[in-house]
Amino acid sequence: MKRLTTAIMLGLLFATSSIAQVIKKAAGTKREITAASIGVAEKLAVDLGGGVKIDMIMVSAGEFTMGDNESKPSHTVKLTRPFYLGQFEVTQEQWKAVMGNNPSRFTNPSNPVERVSWNDCQEFIAKLNAKAGTKEGKYSLPTEAQWEYACRAGSENKFCFGGDKAGLLDYGWHVKNSESVAHPVGGKKPNAWGFYDMHGNVAEWCHDWHQPDYYEKSPTEDPGGPAAGTVRVVRGGFWGASAWRSRSAYRDHNSPRRYGRHLGLRLCLVQPE
Repeated sequence: MKRLTTAIMLGLLFATSSIAQVIKKAAGTKREITAASIGVAEKLAVDLGGGVKIDMIMVSAGEFTMGDNESKPSHTVKLTRPFYLGQFEVTQEQWKAVMGNNPSRFTNPSNPVERVSWNDCQEFIAKLNAKAGTKEGKYSLPTEAQWEYACRAGSENKFCFGGDKAGLLDYGWHVKNSESVAHPVGGKKPNAWGFYDMHGNVAEWCHDWHQPDYYEKSPTEDPGGPAAGTVRVVRGGFWGASAWRSRSAYRDHNSPRRYGRHLGLRLCLVQPE
């Protein structure tokens, strides 16, 4: 465990030691806050020890149109701070390196971990934060807005690659090509920002509580979901989902205690205020 602690702290120190200070200097200016503009790594490898790493990509601050004609109303959202997001879904190997167990049904070290509840994900994240400390950043699940922003990767269509669902065969494991099982991460094409499996494989827990009408009253800057609720947001398609349920804007939800063969996660790293 000492190796895990040291590795995570060194990785964070290398990539994020100056981010908070530079973001404060950039705040209030009109220039876009990007990895290049604040002089930090665009990618981060979180070393879990034993040769196991989580690859993360920095997502620049920016605006996008969230929602669509069915997950409505569509509305403009501004994310004011950059964040790191896992390039892949958390794998069974990565989960086991932190938690010491593998609850998955479709066992393969390279497959996404599944059969994890939102509460289980919080325990996984708490272990990472306890080992790394929080001075240079904090691990979490992505907010619903962060997730959709990264999934779209600049696209305003139904999918990151366009509006034709036929293209989904190349970008995600879903009901038409999965044979009803999860697959090793990264087996399909990435989106324009380098993220894999955003449209399928396993569905991904998000940080937010879910409310059907939240978009009608959500803040335009850095929405973090309702203050309370009974179910948590789930995003992305999964191996048994239709194309419609695999859209960038599709919203799902589940009890934070629920686990299933289709439920997994993608790690986020946010910077301190």
